[in-house]
Amino acid sequence: MTIARKAKALLASAILTCGLATGANAATTINLNSTAQGSVSSNVGTFTQDGVTVKITAWTLGLDGKISRSALGQWTGATAGLGVTSTSEDGSLNTHTADNNAGKDFFIFQFSTLVDVTSAQLNTYSVLNKTADSDATVGFGNSGLAYGTLPTLTNQSLSDLTTLINGGALWDSEGGPSSRPLSLDQSLATAGKIGDMLLIGADFDGSDGKLKNITSIDGFKLGSITFNKVTPPIPEPATWAMMITGFGFVGGSMRRRRNADAAAQTA
Repeated sequence: MTIARKAKALLASAILTCGLATGANAATTINLNSTAQGSVSSNVGTFTQDGVTVKITAWTLGLDGKISRSALGQWTGATAGLGVTSTSEDGSLNTHTADNNAGKDFFIFQFSTLVDVTSAQLNTYSVLNKTADSDATVGFGNSGLAYGTLPTLTNQSLSDLTTLINGGALWDSEGGPSSRPLSLDQSLATAGKIGDMLLIGADFDGSDGKLKNITSIDGFKLGSITFNKVTPPIPEPATWAMMITGFGFVGGSMRRRRNADAAAQTA
């Protein structure tokens, strides 16, 4: 291996080591069932805690396979939180929850920085007097959108939704009739879990209660979201030394090559 190749290999190793040093801070929880950390205005929820701001919007995947913007509401109290009311619902009989009655309601979270999401609190409700259930669909990834730029999903399809989160897959999390913490560590175990966009909705595979003779409907309000803020990697002293040495080798190699070329031209 030539000196130049050795130098490049050393530099690449240092950069890779630096990249793998990415760490996360202590967990942050945003309570969505309280106005202390944020509120909803013009169908957009804005919440801030520990230097991280998240914007939340509500959507529904309709029976025609098209996505439409829905109303986002906030209810305060221990078993309350954020809910969704689609254009085909009037909010009565708990249809103001994120449910899969006559469409699949879901939330989109846009974080102001990269985060590692760990859990969310689902507060379950009976919808249309059916048995309560809390099955959920989850997705996570990097949107590529500038923070504050809301997604344009109206009249888009499910495939467009997965494209929005950079091709991130969707996971189903099975629940039951009781309110529960949704463990995103488990749901997103194969996804890396680091990104700036999160999707949580009523189970996309669940039945549409308004149209089918079923006994239960998934319906819940989001009470809270917990995540770790991911900080850029800070090289350790040994990594700094590797990088400086690598840059030195590259610079020296380039100078020697220039000197050799100049000598060849004057010979």
